[in-house]
Amino acid sequence: AVLLIAVAGFHWMPVRISEALTGVLAVSGVMMLHRSFAELLERGPLLRWVQRSLLGVMVAGLGYLLWAPPNSARVLILIAMTLGIQYAVIASVVFRFSGEEMRQAGWLTGVALSGYALVCSCGR
Repeated sequence: AVLLIAVAGFHWMPVRISEALTGVLAVSGVMMLHRSFAELLERGPLLRWVQRSLLGVMVAGLGYLLWAPPNSARVLILIAMTLGIQYAVIASVVFRFSGEEMRQAGWLTGVALSGYALVCSCGR
């Protein structure tokens, strides 16, 4: 998070590169959140391929958008949609695999993650 704030705060960096780097770092951070929940729920590599694929899509999409005519809206839409999908995947893992001892906390966490997914996906 500190690196994200530091990178976004660099005024000397072109806006397009700052947006692209912010997107990749955000998607990477949510990918780590997925891994944390999967490990906590003892599900290891469950749906990790989805997260890696989304990171690849983000990098490829931002690479294309860096060369395309400038349009910050497309970059922000790509970031928001990717984060929305990631949060939905994490919510599904939490909903499906929260055991009896974590049932209430799992459902509350799943609802919060679903809310994040909805806001990210529909916010733009």
